Amino acid sequence: MTAIRRVRLPGRSGTIPVVVALVLAVVSVAMLGFAPTLSPTDLIAGRFFDVEVPDLSELTQTRALVAVDEARLVGQVDFRFSAKVSRGLVIRQRPAAGDTARRGSTVVLTVSRGPITATMLDFVGRSESSVREQLDDWEITPRALRVNNETVPEGQILSQSVAAGTSILGGSALDLGISLGPVTRPVPELAGLGIEGAAFRLGQAGFQLGELTFADNPSVPSGGVVSSDPVPASVVDKDTAVKLVISSGPPPVPVPAVTGRSQSDAAAELGRAGFIVGEISQVGPIADPQDGRVLDQNPTAGTIRRPGDVVTLTVRRAAKPPPTTQPPPITAPTTTTTTTPPTTIVAVPGQ
Repeated sequence: MTAIRRVRLPGRSGTIPVVVALVLAVVSVAMLGFAPTLSPTDLIAGRFFDVEVPDLSELTQTRALVAVDEARLVGQVDFRFSAKVSRGLVIRQRPAAGDTARRGSTVVLTVSRGPITATMLDFVGRSESSVREQLDDWEITPRALRVNNETVPEGQILSQSVAAGTSILGGSALDLGISLGPVTRPVPELAGLGIEGAAFRLGQAGFQLGELTFADNPSVPSGGVVSSDPVPASVVDKDTAVKLVISSGPPPVPVPAVTGRSQSDAAAELGRAGFIVGEISQVGPIADPQDGRVLDQNPTAGTIRRPGDVVTLTVRRAAKPPPTTQPPPITAPTTTTTTTPPTTIVAVPGQ
């Protein structure tokens, strides 16, 4: 009987898988050594090249650059004046401490040059915002004193405690007088005034005459102020335009029919309706029975007119009788007597 011999084929042994597993383990350990964490996601995302940015605040320039180099980063330095951080120390950094950055990337260090010595500018008349921006660059603290001013707009500089041209050190304080603009004021009472009077009173109070609107009003004479906007006693800014409603007088009404009536009755009727009566006389004969009668009116009855308009009446007037002729009165002749004053002779001694 022939014995069967088994032959092991190449590659069927466990040597190759073991070798592959060992190689992968070595690579993984090496990669984990570079990774900031042991998370597999860091390996997949390639974050094993990132490092943590060190905190460089208030280190000297030299020590900060050493710390950056030790973190496998590159340091770049720029300079700035600072009254708060001593000369030669780091004011700030970019990226910030604790952030992650790719190895070999740049960290910018801002190093203090110490406080600046600046020549004070003339800030009077400039806006508060622009002055604060300039003072912030110098690290000078503004102390604002706000006051009302009738001529300087709100937010403009009125005064400064350090004169222009004076040297000032960063970190100092500067007092600034800043305008609040004109004082607010109440709107005056204008009801019943004419337009010119209302405009004068508004000007006295520091306001402008605004838009005029005309409206019928039976209680306010034509041309008088009915109301204002803003209303009286409202406290508003100087130079506010105040709108006025002006009375056009009572609303228009029909002219009454007065033809054929006596002049006195016609005038009373027209007066009650608010019209002004004018008269044209038409002379008739002596003792004319139509004496004092209204023969015509203009405008005619029923015409729409505004109270205060003139209605002219044509009134019949009897002619006056001629004067009676009488002889002149007889006057006695007048005698004029002249009186001569007596003459007094005064004797002078020695003559």
